[in-house]
Amino acid sequence: MRAFVVRPFGTKGGIDFERVERELIDPALARLGITGRTTGEIAAQGNIRSDMFQRLATADLVVADISIHNANVFYELGLRHALRDRATLLLRARADEVPFDLETDRYLAYAADDPAATLEALVRAIGATLDSTAADSPVFQLLPALAAQDPEALLAVPADFRDAVARAKDDGRRGDLALLADEVAGLGFEWERAGLRLVGRAQLGLGDWAAARRSWTRLLDERPGDGEARLLLGTVDQRLGDLDASDRVLGRVLDDGRLDRGGRAEAAALLGRNAKARWVGEWRGADAAERRRVAVQSPWLRTAIDRYALGFALDLNHSFSGLNALALVTVLLDLAGELPDEWSAAFPSDARAAVELDELRAERARLDGAVSLALRAAEAAGAADEWHALSVAEHALLTCDPRRAPWVATLYRRALATAGAFARGSAGAQLRLYRDLGIRSECVAAAL
Repeated sequence: MRAFVVRPFGTKGGIDFERVERELIDPALARLGITGRTTGEIAAQGNIRSDMFQRLATADLVVADISIHNANVFYELGLRHALRDRATLLLRARADEVPFDLETDRYLAYAADDPAATLEALVRAIGATLDSTAADSPVFQLLPALAAQDPEALLAVPADFRDAVARAKDDGRRGDLALLADEVAGLGFEWERAGLRLVGRAQLGLGDWAAARRSWTRLLDERPGDGEARLLLGTVDQRLGDLDASDRVLGRVLDDGRLDRGGRAEAAALLGRNAKARWVGEWRGADAAERRRVAVQSPWLRTAIDRYALGFALDLNHSFSGLNALALVTVLLDLAGELPDEWSAAFPSDARAAVELDELRAERARLDGAVSLALRAAEAAGAADEWHALSVAEHALLTCDPRRAPWVATLYRRALATAGAFARGSAGAQLRLYRDLGIRSECVAAAL
């Protein structure tokens, strides 16, 4: 984590600002393991103005000393308040009056003749500032619709590092990616997080789940509110078989009202996948003759449907969650139709079981139409990719007439022509699930 200190230099207004940094600010940041200081550390590196703008925009924390009327300090503080909504801490010794525009802002006071006396208070204040999710910038407080800048979007990862990551991923060299992650995390680069994120995505692409977990955990440690890191940690934990850890991470994402609907939809869908994994684990662990009975009676199937359906309701462009909800509703309906006694046993009466079955059919009809429309909308918007083509094929399978099985096979053949190894493996696993439960047998056989 990096800080940027905005303050006057030398002794002005009877305050020795070098001493204030030496005895108060620097020890507090060091206590918390935070690097980065003032423009003084970059004075010999070139354009101080350019570096100053970048650090004001990208620093995890800005500490600004507003003790005196210093034009540079107030200019830099204004830039910070305009670019970032939070993590700006104000300090002052009692010297000049606080300017009118900052009179309502909170600040920590220190004694100019004994700055070290405020050290413990500053450590607590920095911790509280970093933990807070509320905007401390008056600009963002008064303009709540204004979007804060993403600091990583303002930091360019050097081309040679990007190339090294791309080569390692293309060649499947997991060890090289791990070394790159250690390198970028250990040298304190300004672009450390952006570089580590690049490595983490490459590790996910190679299915190196344990290494990816280390990379995304580092990112989350640095930036606890990182939505992508939390989502992907939930994915990685699922792949590593730690479904409880995955549920905890994803549950926090789903409950985070600051995250956009797309991010919360993804979290709900991943929670659905966790429930689906538990469901599959139950019936795959049973004898072959008992699998269908265990599958239809497992409460995890309904949980998975509800989570996927919630994801789709949160974002109708999230066709992945809608398709999975449709798939599992189809499985449940097919199993309930073929195992009526097992279905009825889950309800207090046959009449109630019949009502639930009718509601399930209505739910399937709604999902079918909505998923079809979402897939067409994605294609019209130019958002079709390898997953989209496989989704179109699976939707056709779930709604197919057995006489049109060759058409389903054609759609899968087309999709597989451009699908990567991970996408092919995922599609194959889903088809084998249908096969093992005897769902849509003719169309599944053609697709396989």
